[in-house]
Amino acid sequence: MQRAIILISLMAFLITTISLPSLALLRPGCPASPETMLRVLTNSIATLYNILPIKIGAVPLFPFPGAYDTKASWPFPICFCLRPPLFIPLPGLAIGHWEPIEAYEVVKVPFCFPSLGFDIPTPAPIKGLLAGKEADRMSNGEHQAPFAQVHQLTYEVWRIIRLFMDFICLTPMGEIDVSYITEVDPFWQNDLLNAILNDPATVLFANPVAQLACMVDAAKSALPKVGRPIDVLFWCMGTWGSIYPTTGHTMDEAGYTNGNLDLANKQLYRSLTGRIITTGRPTVTGMCQPYIRPFWKKSQYSWLMLFPVCMGKRMPIGRPSITWSQGKNPPVPGRCDHFVWMLYRKRECCAF
Repeated sequence: MQRAIILISLMAFLITTISLPSLALLRPGCPASPETMLRVLTNSIATLYNILPIKIGAVPLFPFPGAYDTKASWPFPICFCLRPPLFIPLPGLAIGHWEPIEAYEVVKVPFCFPSLGFDIPTPAPIKGLLAGKEADRMSNGEHQAPFAQVHQLTYEVWRIIRLFMDFICLTPMGEIDVSYITEVDPFWQNDLLNAILNDPATVLFANPVAQLACMVDAAKSALPKVGRPIDVLFWCMGTWGSIYPTTGHTMDEAGYTNGNLDLANKQLYRSLTGRIITTGRPTVTGMCQPYIRPFWKKSQYSWLMLFPVCMGKRMPIGRPSITWSQGKNPPVPGRCDHFVWMLYRKRECCAF
C-alpha cells in the first residue's frame, strides 16, 4: 500500500507543482492522467460485488442473480485436507467465490498507462514497435486489423482498500505493480518471429483444420444464460476467435472493442502457460493447494471492463460481443480505443 501511496503522491506532485514543458510531451491520443487513474481505481472498488456469488459447497450463501458462475468442484459444505505436520485429514469449510486479481491495459499508444496515470513519451516512432490499427496486406489495405500493446498489472483491490486481508481464501498477490508489458517483447510485434522462435504450437492451431473445432466452442459460449467456453478446446476463445497466433494482431469482425479484449485474453494465456493455478477436489489438489495444469482452464476466468466505460457484470470468455460491446468505446478524442479490463478468477478453497 505504501508503494501505491508514494506513486500517487509523486504523480500528483509532478502534475500540480511543476509547470512543465514535459506536459507538452504527452502524446495526443494517450488518456493517461491522474483522473483516469482515479477513475479506474474507483470503478474497480465500486464493482467489487462481482465477487458474488459466494458459495458454501454448492449452496449460494450470497447469490448474485444473472452473474456468470461455474459448478462447484466440491458440492458438500465440509471438506478435508492433509495439513502439516501430521498430514492427517482435517475438516474445513468449502468456500467458493470470484476474486479480482489483475488489470489489463490494452492501448493503441505504446507506453501509455491509463491505470497508473502516466505516459512515457518516445521522441520518434520506434522501428518495430507497432501501434493502432494495421492494414491487412492480403486485402490490399482495405481491411483493418486491431493491433495494440498490453500491460499486465498486479491489481489486488483487497490490498488497496485493506479489507479481509486475513481471510485464508484470498490469494496473496502484492501491491499494485507492472507484471508485464508487451512493448519490450519482440514476439508480440511479429507473427512469423513468434511462430518460429517462441511458440511453435502456432503451426498446430493457427490453421483452418484446428479452427473448425472453435465453431463448437463458439456455439457453446453463445448459449443464453448458461453459455461458457469448453475448457478442452484451449486454443479457442468462444465467439472471440482463436488464441493463436499469440501476438498483438487480431481480427476485428466482432468490433474494435471485442478485438482489444481478444488481445488481453491472449496475454493472459501467454502468462499462464506452464504455471496455471486452478481448482480441484479436496484432499487431492486445488481446494487444499494450487496445482499446475498443462493448459489453462478458460471457464475459471471472467472479464470486467473498467475503462473507458465501467461494466456492471463480469462476463465469461467467449461471450458474443453483440450482447455487451455496444457503447463501450465512445468516440471521445484522446480517450477512445484504450481499454482497462479487470480479470476475475474463480477461487475455491477449504477454509479451516
